[in-house]
Amino acid sequence: ELSILNTILDNEKDENQRMDLTLQKARIHKSTVNWKDAVKVLMPYSKSKSQTILKELGNALCRLHRGSPSGRKYGQGQGFLKQSADMDPNDAETFGFLAWSWEPLDSRKAEKYYAEAYGLRPTNPYYLASFLEFELANGKHFPGISLLEPAMRAAIRSCRAHADVNIELPRSLFVIGRFHLLLGKPDQGLSAYIEAVDICL
Repeated sequence: ELSILNTILDNEKDENQRMDLTLQKARIHKSTVNWKDAVKVLMPYSKSKSQTILKELGNALCRLHRGSPSGRKYGQGQGFLKQSADMDPNDAETFGFLAWSWEPLDSRKAEKYYAEAYGLRPTNPYYLASFLEFELANGKHFPGISLLEPAMRAAIRSCRAHADVNIELPRSLFVIGRFHLLLGKPDQGLSAYIEAVDICL
């Protein structure tokens, strides 16, 4: 697919089409966790006005330089994500990326952005999972977590639907496992983890 996209890019003159093709290339690199090449193809468009380009570039930079969260490149990635958020304050994915980027630096900012992502897309199971696991990992207690049971059960159904059609794998199965654990169903949680590990292997 990358080879086909490169061939098309070599013959494409329209700059907007070239940006779209470049974004497709970056997402392929993202799907294979190849952050270095994702950054390489997106960086020439760092001064563009494309909110999606800035979002993907910012996320890729932060992922690539996660080992040095106080470094210049990591900060540059966060800057692109902030630009993306300013351009589209309703894009939950940008806030999810921002939250993840702030985890090693400022837990309050991370919590704020996770809450914003979930607030924008309350029916998305992955934003609910990220918000809950960050809160629990930071020692927060939810005495009323049973009130979230309907939301967690709906999230499990959504993730299972994703897994059944082979998308969001293995992520969807790991999220199913975590929700089952929170619902007090360790056997079902373990079963989902086993499915996920089997895919990873």
